[in-house]
Amino acid sequence: MGDLFSRIPFAEREIISIPTTLPGTPTRLPAEYYNNVDMLTGVILGVVILSLIIVVGTLAILLRDRRRFH
Repeated sequence: MGDLFSRIPFAEREIISIPTTLPGTPTRLPAEYYNNVDMLTGVILGVVILSLIIVVGTLAILLRDRRRFH
């Protein structure tokens, strides 16, 4: 099998890598969010609040189901 690939001729070309953003990959925050402390604080505060909502909601559902089945 290794001989099969060694016999394939390749043209000598330079390989150029171009950075691309793939679908589904997170995008970077704009530079203005890092430069302005108020905006960065707002982003962090928003993330913390959303995380707390998710955690509290999950715990509430788990406790409700635990009481229901016991």
